Amino acid sequence: MRLPRRSLPLVLASAAVLAAPAAQAQTAARGLVVVEAPADEPALDAAKLRADVGAELGAEAVAPGDPRAAQASGTVQVSVDRAAHTLSVAYRGQAEPITRTVDLPADAEATERAAVLLAGNLARDEAGELAAALRRARPAAPPRVEDTVPDAVERAELDRLGATLGFDARWSAPRRTLADVTLGVGFGAVAASATVSIYGAATGARWSSDAAFYLLQGGNALVIGSYLLRPGDFGPLTEQFARERAEGLPPAVIVDDVERAWFRAVRTEQNNRRVIGWVTIVAGSVVAGLSGAALAVYAAQPSPGGSFSIGSWSGWTAVGAFDLTVGIDLVVTPGPLESALRTYQTAAGRRTATDTARLLPFVAPAHGGGVAGLGGRF
Repeated sequence: MRLPRRSLPLVLASAAVLAAPAAQAQTAARGLVVVEAPADEPALDAAKLRADVGAELGAEAVAPGDPRAAQASGTVQVSVDRAAHTLSVAYRGQAEPITRTVDLPADAEATERAAVLLAGNLARDEAGELAAALRRARPAAPPRVEDTVPDAVERAELDRLGATLGFDARWSAPRRTLADVTLGVGFGAVAASATVSIYGAATGARWSSDAAFYLLQGGNALVIGSYLLRPGDFGPLTEQFARERAEGLPPAVIVDDVERAWFRAVRTEQNNRRVIGWVTIVAGSVVAGLSGAALAVYAAQPSPGGSFSIGSWSGWTAVGAFDLTVGIDLVVTPGPLESALRTYQTAAGRRTATDTARLLPFVAPAHGGGVAGLGGRF
């Protein structure tokens, strides 16, 4: 049946009146919370933050200016203090307002995640305070599995991370001592080489040339080798873990922040090892090539003369080959921080996300022969 034109507004108005209570009932059944976010903060997208907080609380999140805000059961207020480098989240419900302030995470994604997790924890804390009297008045019900398992999993991950960092920090101490001693002995040998050279020049002692070069060669090997012994710097990671745990951050936030810092430290370690490795490869190749050629010429002479002996040139050839080997090792193998991160990821059942350059020897055919060299992916 078709309604008269003048009856249409009345029908639409009646439908709107009937739909409003239904929408309010649906919102009330699900729950309503107001989420206030700074409009000029680049690290926080207000719309996305409301959606994520609503999903975390199992409620519908609205802006303060929304008409339904007056019916909300609580208010979440998120603020960022760039000067103090802090993130603050406050929850105001039926009890006294609860506020938590933490260090501002490194990027926007971590900032939003921390704000959402803190909002959820604060809302649950307030609910716990309101229910305290009821819990004292009646026997406690056994916890539901779905409520306890996530917390247990997050705390287990936090404990695993703390144990890994603690173990690596303790193991690094003796390695750092050994590396420092090796480096000191290496520089001492270099200084002794200079002293012997000066003495030989002043006295004309024939043994001084070989002795000076042997000391210089040994000092070079010790200085280069000390870098292989040096452990990763786990101090900043351990300090960050202890600081965020003392501040009471949620386990998931702490794990995420420390893992991100660990990945950044691994990237820095990889870059440093590649730079030092390639410099050592080039230097070792030059020293080994020149000294090897000089050794061949020197050994072919019937009565070689000069201040250098076959032993001196052999020593320089060995030092060049050692430097070349150490340089290749620095380029193609993971450093201490990366190795520890891979072990931690494997223990946590995750796929390792770090990557190390690959340097491999190759032989390619060429006109009249072949070409040998090193190649790989970087």
